[in-house]
Amino acid sequence: MDQPKRRTRPGVGFVLLVFALVAGLSLGATAAVPVGHAASARAVGAAGHLASAAVHPSAAPAVGVSISTSFGTYTVLPAPLIFSVSVTGASAAPGPNASVWLNVTDVATSKLCVSNDLSGDLSGASPAYFGLTLTSDMVVNTTACPSFGGDVASLSVTASFWDPTNGTGNGTASEQTSFVYVPVTSQLGVVTSASSPSTFQLSATYTAQYVGRVALSVYNPKTLLVTFTANLKTGSVNWTQTIPGAYPYTLSVFTAFGTFNSTGVISVIPPGSTFYNSTTWVNSTLISGLSSSAAGTILLIVGLLIGMIVAMVVGRMVWGGPKTVPPAQPWAQKPAAANTCSVCGQSFSTPEELAAHSKSEHGMQ
Repeated sequence: MDQPKRRTRPGVGFVLLVFALVAGLSLGATAAVPVGHAASARAVGAAGHLASAAVHPSAAPAVGVSISTSFGTYTVLPAPLIFSVSVTGASAAPGPNASVWLNVTDVATSKLCVSNDLSGDLSGASPAYFGLTLTSDMVVNTTACPSFGGDVASLSVTASFWDPTNGTGNGTASEQTSFVYVPVTSQLGVVTSASSPSTFQLSATYTAQYVGRVALSVYNPKTLLVTFTANLKTGSVNWTQTIPGAYPYTLSVFTAFGTFNSTGVISVIPPGSTFYNSTTWVNSTLISGLSSSAAGTILLIVGLLIGMIVAMVVGRMVWGGPKTVPPAQPWAQKPAAANTCSVCGQSFSTPEELAAHSKSEHGMQ
């Protein structure tokens, strides 16, 4: 007898299938949630980074300083200085947000000697060009840098610009040189010793920088050749001279940036007297081309001849005696010539001519 087959309830399988589908959907939904958060996190992170980039400032202003003047080892003041200042990312107009400074530092001691504010010379343009004259007041401060006169200096130009959005930018440029700001002067001092009037104490007073030597040269007043030399940088020297005269001299101050000379005269007079005799001999003759002996012989002969002539003239005058004078003769009137006019003394050939003359010339009948 056949056994009857078991019948499966279709409701249970459907329920399991529905459960599985619901579980799958639940698992799918659960797995999709982390993926969605990650994407959302990346998006939020990117947005936050962009927001941060918009809040933080960009690069600071770019500031450039350029010195156009070329400085040598030594710079004699006053001297020109040309430089320029450029800025990008900030305003170049003068004001509280812009500053330009000229600084001088002693390189040997690293001390800041002088600072000069040039901010007011900004033109508002970029680049801004500066042209000025360096003077001793702009580079020297003996209080802060007492040894500045013999040290190397560093000259620097510093510029700073501030922008409320971009921040602050700085720029600088520098040059090194030795500034010469003391005018060179020199003078020779001469002191005569009372115990030795022929001995002179010579010394030099001078103002200069970077001095190497102070040389004195005294010249012979006749030949103008150097007769005495000395270096007066370290002190005074003695000079003995017994021959009177006016001795020219040259005092030379040798510096690293040039040589400077001063001149004068040292007067030497005889001890115990203010006058002296001098004779100047000239080795030449009155007759050009002849020796001294020949010229003397000729002059002797000429002098002898002149002397003889003078002696003869004088002798004639002395020994000739006075001339004789004849005695006075009595006066006798000479008779008038015939036919002579008694008025004018004119003579005529005939009496008729005389009568005509007397009538026409003298009005006589």
